[in-house]
Order: sequence, then C-alpha cells, then structure tokens
Amino acid sequence: MKSYPLVFISFILIFFTVPSQAQQKVEWEFLDTTYSNYLAMYEAPDGELITTSQPRSKKVYIRNYTKDGFLIAENIYTNDSMNVEMHRIVWVPSKNYYVILGSGSYIRSSIERKRYFMTFIMDKYLNILSSNSYHQDVLGHLYNINYFVTANEAIFALAHVYSDGNNMDNKQLFFKIDNLGKVLTTQVDLGLECNSIIKNENGYQCIGENMKFFDEDFKLVSEAGPFFFISPYNSSKAIRLGSDKILVGTKQSSDLGLPPNLGTNKSVSMLYYVDNSMNIVKRNWIETDYPSLMLAGGVIDISPDSSIYIGNYHSPIFGAISFGLGKFDINLEKQWQIKFEAPGQYRYTLWGLEATNDNGVILYGGRWAWASSDLTSYIVKFNSEGNISWINNIDPKHLTTIKTFPNPSSGPLILDIKGITGKADVRVYDMLGRNVYVQDGITEGETTIDLSGLTAGTYIYKIYQGSKEIGSGQWVKI
Repeated sequence: MKSYPLVFISFILIFFTVPSQAQQKVEWEFLDTTYSNYLAMYEAPDGELITTSQPRSKKVYIRNYTKDGFLIAENIYTNDSMNVEMHRIVWVPSKNYYVILGSGSYIRSSIERKRYFMTFIMDKYLNILSSNSYHQDVLGHLYNINYFVTANEAIFALAHVYSDGNNMDNKQLFFKIDNLGKVLTTQVDLGLECNSIIKNENGYQCIGENMKFFDEDFKLVSEAGPFFFISPYNSSKAIRLGSDKILVGTKQSSDLGLPPNLGTNKSVSMLYYVDNSMNIVKRNWIETDYPSLMLAGGVIDISPDSSIYIGNYHSPIFGAISFGLGKFDINLEKQWQIKFEAPGQYRYTLWGLEATNDNGVILYGGRWAWASSDLTSYIVKFNSEGNISWINNIDPKHLTTIKTFPNPSSGPLILDIKGITGKADVRVYDMLGRNVYVQDGITEGETTIDLSGLTAGTYIYKIYQGSKEIGSGQWVKI
C-alpha cells in the first residue's frame, strides 16, 4: 500500500480553476471542512469521475477527478432562494451533456414550505447551462431519487418524500423526463414504497417492499406485494440480469430470507436472486456487528467482469464508526469482505458506491468530527483484489480485509486476513447451527483449512478474535 504525504493547501487554489496536470493535487490533500458529504457520483467511460456534494451554506460543490483521484476542475452552484441538492448524474450521449436530477426546498416559515423536483443541464466542463424547478405538493423534502434511462434517452425517475416533523406524507413521485431535462408528466403514488426501476418485456417495474408495473409510456398500471424481505426506504436496489433473473440488494427487513445462525447484536446486508414473481432463488450476505444498520442509496453495483459489490454502514445517529464492503461473484459466492472501524475522533456515513470500469469499486460519503459539526467528504477506491488504490480522509490502518477462496470447493478453504494483530479463530457451522469445525491460532495472511471431511452442502464460517466476530460468510462443499 502506498503512503502519501499530508499537505495542507489553500482552498483558493482550486476555486473555479482548471489546473494543469502539473498543478493537480490528489483528493486526500484537500481537508477543508467547508466541504460536505458526496451525494452523487458518475464514472465516465475513460474512468474520470463527476461528483456533487451536499449543500453547505447554499453551495453545491461539483468536481471532476481523474481515475487516479486527481482533481481536474471544480465549480460551485448556488441558489439564494432555495436549498438545492443534486442527487443523480445522468450522461446524455446524443447531447454531449449531463442531466442532473435533484430537489430544492424553500422554507419561509414553519407553516409555508415549498418543495421542488429539479433538473439541471451541465456541460462536460461543469458549467450549469439551465435548470428547471417543478413544485410538489408534499409535506417533506425529496430524497432517494433514482432513475432508468431508455434506449431513446428518456429518463424515468422516482423520488420519495421524507416527512417533516410529525407530518406523515408517504408519497412516491414518478417523473417522465426528456433528454433536455424537461419533466413531461408526474404521477403520485401512496402505496408501499419501491426503490429501483428496471425494464421488463411489457414496460417497466419498480422493485421494493412493493412492486409497481408501468407501461412503455411510464404510466402505472398495477402493483404487487408486499415483499417484506426487501427493506423499504432507500435500502434496496435491483438490477435485471436476465429475462427471469433479478439481483436485489437490501438490508435485513424481516425474518423472511435472513441467513441462518445470525448472532445477537448483528445486522445483515442481503443479496438475493429473485425471479419475476419475486420468489427467492438464491441469497448471500455480509454482516455488521451492530443491531442497527443502514445502507447507502447506491447499495449495490456490478463491474464489467460481473463482480457484485454491496456496502453498508452503521447509522451516525447511533454513533457510527464503521462501514462494510463485500465482493461477490456472479453466482453470489463471496470473494472478500472489508470492514472499516475508526474508534475515536470521527464518525462516517457511506452515501453510495460505484463499481468502476477497471472492475474495482469506489465508496463515498461524509465524515463528521465528534467534537463539532464539521463535515468532510471522503472517497476511497479499492481495486478488484480489495486493496486501496487511492483514498481521502480515512486512515487505512483501520481496514480489515477477509478473503475466502475457493468457493465452492471439495475441501480446502483459504482464509486471507489483513489488518489484524494477534491471533484469530475460525469456526464452521452446518445449516442446523452445529459447530462442525474449529481451528485456533490463525494469524494475518493466508491460512488453508482442510474441510474435506465434511459432507457436501452449505456451511457458515465465522472468524473471531476473542469473543468478537470479525468476519463471516457462506461456503459450499462439493
């Protein structure tokens, strides 16, 4: 792992500038706490990144980075009359520009509150060319904006309403948007929430705790559900992988579909393969040590080599000091898991993740200081092997990596553990919860355990240091 000198520079050096390659500074050198957590990220085919940040003092920071984390350009969008958030960045190839989907809130008093769905046109140099605001009659701000882009570049978007105070307004809003960023139609739905729009043979469907079906013109025609194994709100995402195969990432929502042998004070981020009727075909998961868990709006993604990434974090409301990342192959077999814990000065949110063109993954969000309200953005890029490519505002010494392979196998299981001191133990359980194998004294690095004596089937392995579980997963003996 590379180490980098910590360099403090003045904010004015990057304010509205496009530095040359020689002037570029890597992202982790910018520690100005006027920044905030990243809300949206888009990776171009050449690997460059476009990001937007949560507004701070009515300013939204829009940045362009190289694939190696060097800042190329920055612009700042301000709106004196509204607090504006930019949630999703959509590239429109035929127009050679971006359509940004966002929201705005204008609050004159505790009684008069106006909320807007917003679209922006931005060129590749980060200039905002135009914006449109569409008033929404809702009692709360808009969040978890998701979208689907059709072959003719129409955008089908949804937004949820987060209620203000004690007001209950569980509406979902659906928008038909052209490639000029103009909202053509708006629909309001009051049913159980869905979160992720995918294509089907008759039109489109939105998958979540409820499933909603739309025709080719984006009109709602029917609903199905509820499907309680999928969490509501912003904690699920679906990706269609075949005519009857849908990948769903979600946090645990009910006992239905949870893994066996889930310990006390544990929460789970689930991956499911489901069919078109939402029957569970296969599942796997990553665990966290906390009884309360949140998932980012971008909870899962797939890389070009068909690797699946899923991330989770413990809510900062409860004192977040950790987040997790898992990599699975296309058969939902876990390749490795990374756990980040930073006890002490900071707490973190994981706002989203993006699988990258080079088969790695980027995690992004915000870091709070316990002693103040300072909020700093962070990005961390991992390669396909789970090693850090570049990083900002996170100390890599707090990262624990656990890889297991081959999976499935006829007996040998290799554990590759990094980021621990001292010794660890591994315990293997069958699907009835019986402990069928124990090996003590595992140290950092690769360890091969021989499970050839076990009968064919599915097993759960758990890795401990003392009484603390530091990793777990599912392994198949063939």
